[in-house]
Amino acid sequence: NACTQTANITVTDNCCTTIANPSAPQILCAGGDPAAFTASTTATGSNSIRFVYFNTQQTGTAMYTGGTILGTVTPSGGTISYDAGILGNAGSLPNTAGVYFVYAILSSTPTDPACRPFAEFRITVTAPIVPTFNPVAPICTGGSFTLPTSSLEGIAGTWSPAINNTATTTYTFTPTTGQCATTATMTVDILQKQDPSFNAYGPFCQNAPILLPTLPTASNNGITGSWSPGSLSTTIAGNIPYTFTPASTECANPVTINVIVNPQLPSIFSQVQPICSGGS
Repeated sequence: NACTQTANITVTDNCCTTIANPSAPQILCAGGDPAAFTASTTATGSNSIRFVYFNTQQTGTAMYTGGTILGTVTPSGGTISYDAGILGNAGSLPNTAGVYFVYAILSSTPTDPACRPFAEFRITVTAPIVPTFNPVAPICTGGSFTLPTSSLEGIAGTWSPAINNTATTTYTFTPTTGQCATTATMTVDILQKQDPSFNAYGPFCQNAPILLPTLPTASNNGITGSWSPGSLSTTIAGNIPYTFTPASTECANPVTINVIVNPQLPSIFSQVQPICSGGS
């Protein structure tokens, strides 16, 4: 007869929970809102996945120790997703430039180190560029000027308010959407026109045999320009106008001065009565 024996067999489940296929690395501007961190997992159970972040990349299973907890999620259909929200807010990464490493790990740390799965997400936060511009030179009131459509760093944007060429104004530059840059301001000074001032000339006597003063090429307050007529004359009697036109580089008004030239009077004498020869 055959001999029958029985035996006990122990079956060990060596299948570890997995967390894999993390979403792509992200580069964000400070103040940005990172896309949700997603991955696949075989984990189940409420809040069974924890998201933590570190300032340095972790090796081995070091991410199961330390770090800053962002939050926990419950897997759904073999996937996990964590929306951290705007940088600097609770549950999100710091709103400070740097590289951060976010890890999705099991909320309960497995006893076996070989069964401590994770998914790594790399987030780079960059500091916004502060746009700079060459200054606009002071403009004479009523003059024209333009504001650049991009900064020296190549940041494109728009200015507000509208250009005002009659008063000193501070303009705000707003970068177009999608650029990591801050707003910037520029003040354009508008100069008010000055009135040139001169010493008075005359009065002169018509056709007086004197050396007339030379009209100055600059006013008493330093404004350069030219005269019309170009020099004083006593040929014509009257209140003679001379107009000073400032140079195109000056922010000044034309001015007219009047020079009085008194008419030349004839010499008039009383008639001398006839005198006897030898008389006086």
